Amino acid sequence: MSALTAPSVGARWCLGPWIRHLVWEETAPDRHNESAHGARPSFFTPHAEHASERAAEAARARERAEAEREGDLRRQAVSDLREICEDGASQLQASMPDVVYEGGELRHVFQGEDARLLVQVWNDYQSPVQGDTLVSAGEILATNRRLDDNHHRLANIVYEEEAGVLRWRLYRFSASATIVRYELGPRDHDHGLAQSVFDNQSERSFMIQPLMHIWHLSSSRFDPTFVSVLFAEALALPGQPRER
Repeated sequence: MSALTAPSVGARWCLGPWIRHLVWEETAPDRHNESAHGARPSFFTPHAEHASERAAEAARARERAEAEREGDLRRQAVSDLREICEDGASQLQASMPDVVYEGGELRHVFQGEDARLLVQVWNDYQSPVQGDTLVSAGEILATNRRLDDNHHRLANIVYEEEAGVLRWRLYRFSASATIVRYELGPRDHDHGLAQSVFDNQSERSFMIQPLMHIWHLSSSRFDPTFVSVLFAEALALPGQPRER
């Protein structure tokens, strides 16, 4: 049989399985690639899911840690303010024995026969300015027997960082001399601002980096001596004597 002659029946029978094997190998799906690619989702998808879950758990852990840190700082602020007010009450009562002090977690009341001073912290206040070191804030209100319980906002208190240490500070505002119309407080003496002003990002930014504005800010460390100073201001608040 020449090289070009078709194989005999016997040869074809012998070669048949081999040819069929070649044809099957050529036409069959790529089992190696299919198995490799087909296994990818079953292995990598759960792995990606675990990575995503770990990232979410880590984020929640950071949020819990930050919330716990903020809670600790707020509790420290409450403790520091109570100590200031208790010491301030002792100093005030030394000269005015009739004054009664009532201290709470967020409110401290100094009640005398003719005047009342209220130091209160705004519940869960948060600064609107990113990166602000302020932890807590509030206001100091005052009235006397001439004002029918109409409280004046004498000042604000803020618990913020000073020289790397968190301390209570006293904020007092006064109207700028160049402003004709001023509605944030009295023009004739220092005063505090409402929480709505502190909630304003622009206003709070001016407090952090004082620039020319409609008000001028003076701040100092809030210590016990200010209780007597502010109580004296409460007694002197303007008002008409009551008719008897």
